[in-house]
Amino acid sequence: MSGYRTFTLEAAASLLVLAFALKLVEMKSRRDAYLVIYLCYFLLATAFLFNQSMSVATYQVLALIIVTSALVGLNQMQPRIRPLASIWTAAGLVAQALPLTLVLFLLFPRIGPLWSIPMPSSATTGLSDRLTPGDIANLSRSDELAFRVIFEDRIPRQRDLYWRGLVYSKFSYGTWSVAEPLKNSQIPDAQNSGLSYEVFLEPTQSRWLYSLDTPVAYPARSHMLGDYRLQHRQPVLSVLRYRLISDPEFVMDPL
Repeated sequence: MSGYRTFTLEAAASLLVLAFALKLVEMKSRRDAYLVIYLCYFLLATAFLFNQSMSVATYQVLALIIVTSALVGLNQMQPRIRPLASIWTAAGLVAQALPLTLVLFLLFPRIGPLWSIPMPSSATTGLSDRLTPGDIANLSRSDELAFRVIFEDRIPRQRDLYWRGLVYSKFSYGTWSVAEPLKNSQIPDAQNSGLSYEVFLEPTQSRWLYSLDTPVAYPARSHMLGDYRLQHRQPVLSVLRYRLISDPEFVMDPL
């Protein structure tokens, strides 16, 4: 789950649905009908932000035909309404557009999404900088991939696979949150001894990184904080690959 934000993707989608409903209520003229139909196209595209399964795609194609038939019927100049003719015309238009859509999907260069509003779901890629009762239960029911690891030499024992991502050190009004400590003044010396591994971190929209205790060598574009967790310079917006060396015998607080 991403960090606490007041305006999320679900909030933006809900605002679009609310604007569509209000416009539908006040629709009076032909111009309003055009605007409602165009909003329907945006709503159809919004559904793919949350679910991209084949069943949803099939349903969306049928909905696309219905919306397009409404647009066809709105442009008909005949005095008698012919809904079946409009549906057949719309189905033909969609069928003609599908081959071009497949060609563009397969051959057109892939670019990142144009939207940047993060998903708010608590059961997706990782944890948030705020934790309330019930969040861990929601996260445990998720089968989404958080990160992958490749160990170079040996795989540690199961009890040694303690991954440090966030450290919740503040508690207020029933919510744990992450403090913002300064950079660690005791920087471990980079060395070749220890456990070497590579992490493939899924997008989290945040800057924190996963690591085993205690990182003694980490990427140059990241730094260690006072609670011995790693933080990247930029938010992780795509799959991030980084190499670490951890020393479980490293003494964090020497006497």
